[in-house]
Amino acid sequence: MRTAYKRASERLPSPRTISIGNHRTSVRLEAVMWDALADIAEEQERTVHDVIAEIRRNHYQANLSAAIRVYIVEHYRAALKNREPRSSPLRQSRFGG
Repeated sequence: MRTAYKRASERLPSPRTISIGNHRTSVRLEAVMWDALADIAEEQERTVHDVIAEIRRNHYQANLSAAIRVYIVEHYRAALKNREPRSSPLRQSRFGG
């Protein structure tokens, strides 16, 4: 029972207070999003705070949490587009290729 509760709670957004310059703000993201953001920051040899500061400067979403989620999705979509395509039997049968 405790394991099922832990899994459910890991899916819920958790808040973190971050400082960007002299401004403190709270950001709520799911654990998987915090992990993805940390991976992106590491890949770019930056801190999570630096990545969030950049997102904040350039975002046009209603709130920072949404902007971070969009940034993460766009990052991984760009990475997939830059990957060499693989032949997939499922893809071939679905799309006739």
